[in-house]
Amino acid sequence: MSTVTDMVEFSVNRTAYRSPISTTVGLTVVAAAVLLSVAAAEWWGDSEQRALLALPADSRERIYHRSFDDMAALCGLPDMPEPLAVRCRDEATFLMRFPECQQECRALVAAYLPQPSR
Repeated sequence: MSTVTDMVEFSVNRTAYRSPISTTVGLTVVAAAVLLSVAAAEWWGDSEQRALLALPADSRERIYHRSFDDMAALCGLPDMPEPLAVRCRDEATFLMRFPECQQECRALVAAYLPQPSR
């Protein structure tokens, strides 16, 4: 007949065993998930740019000019609150996807894009 003491002793003496294979499989799954996430992010960004490039040129230019004007009006405000600064970063990233984004546009968005670090 089992007693509570026997059950407690049994549960205390059990130890988890991980084989090297299960650890390798786990690390492989995590690495694959990270790579898929990065690939999905890249594909999503590229798909947005492909969609913009597929638009008729006059439509794309109208969208670009409206987005540019909106960003210039909103993001030129002094003492930008953080929620609006996030919006400006999103707009800057969006504008950079347009082939029309040249010198003036790049100067506007530069303050809101992540700066490369060494």
